[in-house]
Amino acid sequence: MTFFFSGELDHRISEAFRPVRSRVESRLNARCQHRDYGDAVTEIAIVPMILGPEFLAGRPERRMWQRKKRAADYRTIIDFEKFSVADDAQRERLLLMNVADAIRHLQTKTGSGFRADDLLADITAEFGLALTEVHDA
Repeated sequence: MTFFFSGELDHRISEAFRPVRSRVESRLNARCQHRDYGDAVTEIAIVPMILGPEFLAGRPERRMWQRKKRAADYRTIIDFEKFSVADDAQRERLLLMNVADAIRHLQTKTGSGFRADDLLADITAEFGLALTEVHDA
């Protein structure tokens, strides 16, 4: 499994996002890249939208699984205000919650061809979290 992170960011938080994104992406790929979670998905792109309310209007979330490419593209919202006032550990948790939400949703689309529970277990173990810590807040 390979992860790719990007973001649609408000300029006010872009500098705070970069190191968190880089750290999470590196650790996820180091842990998961050579592991097998089934043949339905081999790549997940996570592109959170962290935008002030004035910029978020008209930007719907996108949750897409490309069966033939075995790839997923998730463009979901992280609350701008929460991210703005958070410290690095809290920002990391917000990003991991976004990842966990994408994986849970992807599991509903892919069925038994994707071992989402194993992937979530590896992620939570890597970051020293309980599953309840990355559950929707």
